[in-house]
Amino acid sequence: MRLLEAVAICALVTLSVPRAFAESSVVAAHAGPCTGQIAQLLKIAQSDSPTLPQMRSAQLHHEPTLKAVNDAENEAKTEAAAALARAQTADAKDDATACTKAVAELRKLYAVG
Repeated sequence: MRLLEAVAICALVTLSVPRAFAESSVVAAHAGPCTGQIAQLLKIAQSDSPTLPQMRSAQLHHEPTLKAVNDAENEAKTEAAAALARAQTADAKDDATACTKAVAELRKLYAVG
């Protein structure tokens, strides 16, 4: 009985692995117009923080408060998350125009040329 169970398990594993590989390949094979750019920006986002243009008060040589710095960081992160969501949604819908626009916003936020 144990040999029969072992053979059945081996057969099940052998049949399941190629099927799982084929299913993941089908998903990976469909890439939207910005999939590669989004992946590149996600790697950058893991190591960098988004930024916003300098505030007017900073240009007037005023020291920013800790709260102002934290607020600016949170605003930049919120804008980056929204732009990423727009890019991924447009990419999934094969909307190259909207995707390119959202990717451009992300590039600006992460200072990527």
